[in-house]
Amino acid sequence: MKRGKLPDPFYLQLHRVSDARHSDDYALNKALRANLEVKRKGC
Repeated sequence: MKRGKLPDPFYLQLHRVSDARHSDDYALNKALRANLEVKRKGC
């Protein structure tokens, strides 16, 4: 195995997991921001 090169399956699996986590965080952040905006406008 060459230095600095991970086996594909492991790398792809890691990448997929991190992608899923990031998209979830992004969606959650978006929802929270929208919720805050609604609260600000209501006050």
